[in-house]
Amino acid sequence: GITVSVWFSASALPDKETFLVSHGSWQNRWKISITPEKKLRWTVNSLNAIVDLDAPDILKTDIFYHITTTYDGATMAIYLNGILTAYKNLTGNIRTTTLALLMGQMLPDITDYNFKGVIDEVKIYDYALTPTTAKAQYQQSLTAINSVTNYELRITPNPASDFIKIEFPFQFNTKILLQVSDLLGRVYFDKTISDTTTDTKLDISALQNGFYILSMRADNKIATARFVKL
Repeated sequence: GITVSVWFSASALPDKETFLVSHGSWQNRWKISITPEKKLRWTVNSLNAIVDLDAPDILKTDIFYHITTTYDGATMAIYLNGILTAYKNLTGNIRTTTLALLMGQMLPDITDYNFKGVIDEVKIYDYALTPTTAKAQYQQSLTAINSVTNYELRITPNPASDFIKIEFPFQFNTKILLQVSDLLGRVYFDKTISDTTTDTKLDISALQNGFYILSMRADNKIATARFVKL
């Protein structure tokens, strides 16, 4: 199985296919591209077939999109901004290739189909994310919303074993939601805080060792931080 996710914004959408992420392209393994019809395409080359899956949405220039593509050995899927937009059946192991993984290009030394724009936060997993985790990944990776102010939380100690102290970057007079999730977007617990203090202590002793993301929301403010549980 595989999951490939990426943020992108196209500065131009030519009348020919352009490539966001490619590992040997359709000829060898898999790729994510934008078709001449301005639609996203996810292509997997398995031992049984080569299959294209197109999303229905028409893309526009100078807009950031988040795409997650998956294949689990039975089904291909495309999630656009966390929402499942297309799926198709396919079976067979994914073919291998000795070619390099490329971003913004189809194959080494072939520049005719290069992507024009911005590519960010490319992530690849060796299994297929579920619809829930694909949506959570999109929501967790949001970093800029016009109506939202983003802040950084301060966590001490970090790494930690039992408790972490959270220092908020601003005072608040309303309830806030604290949420802890792992790097796959799986939420482990939520906690609502209603007092007006600017720091709090959080019990993390029940978490397994690993990397986690702590996020908080209050009105139009968002703050996040990463920490390590030992």
